[in-house]
Amino acid sequence: MDTKEAAHIDAAEHSDTAGSTVRRRILAAGLSATALSLVPVLARRAGASGGDAATSASLGGSSDTLGGTPSIAPNASTGGSSDAGATVNSNGGFNGTGDSTNASSDVSIGATGDSTADTAAATTTTAPPKRPTDEDVALLSFAQSLELTIRNLYDVAIDLGAFDGPSLEAVKAIREAHEAYAQSLSGLLGRVAPNAAIDELFTAMLADFSGTAEKVATAAQALENTAVATHIDVVGALVGIDGSALIASMIIVEARHATVLATVAGVAEIAKQLTTAGKALSPSDYSSK
Repeated sequence: MDTKEAAHIDAAEHSDTAGSTVRRRILAAGLSATALSLVPVLARRAGASGGDAATSASLGGSSDTLGGTPSIAPNASTGGSSDAGATVNSNGGFNGTGDSTNASSDVSIGATGDSTADTAAATTTTAPPKRPTDEDVALLSFAQSLELTIRNLYDVAIDLGAFDGPSLEAVKAIREAHEAYAQSLSGLLGRVAPNAAIDELFTAMLADFSGTAEKVATAAQALENTAVATHIDVVGALVGIDGSALIASMIIVEARHATVLATVAGVAEIAKQLTTAGKALSPSDYSSK
């Protein structure tokens, strides 16, 4: 064997030895990386199990060895230091925090099934119905009869010529509003709508709407305030949303009617023009058809 051949054989042997060593080191590094990637998975599983003593892997410290087995210790931090990392607490929860020593900043993710169920049960509500209930129908029927009664009383005053000029136009507009409200209530109630005035109330107030413009306007202002007070009581008792919204819109406009009629009656003081001293009527006081 010559010198060149011996040199080639020696180089080949050293090459095999070095290659084996490198391959072993690469394999060990790969196993270590795999162990590192499994740490978060193990930590989450430990948190979900809710065990009495959760564990986490301590990596990046002096005990790390290439190709070795990561050490497992209770409540050990991951990430190589206590300043940043993730910890598994003793209650089975997973704490993700920038500073494991700051208890106030810990974010704990644990099993909260019971508390979530309790909260959901406590906040569950039932929405009110849109359509009138049976009790609503009786109240809305009374409100419609009241609107028709007021319209009929305005008809008497207009037919008798109690008003003229701008006052007449104002009273006609008020009269039309009450008729429109009665029609709206009829549409909401459908076939059960009474579509009839309250005879007792009409008869009791007929004389007040048969005199001078000032007398009629004064009586009409009082009647508008009575309607406002009555509808406020009705809204407070209604359950259905549609009926409540309709009556509430009527209250605002009828309160304005009272202010206009006070001006027509010659009331100059603002406080008296804005007065809302009306007594609410009750369905039990009058019969509606």
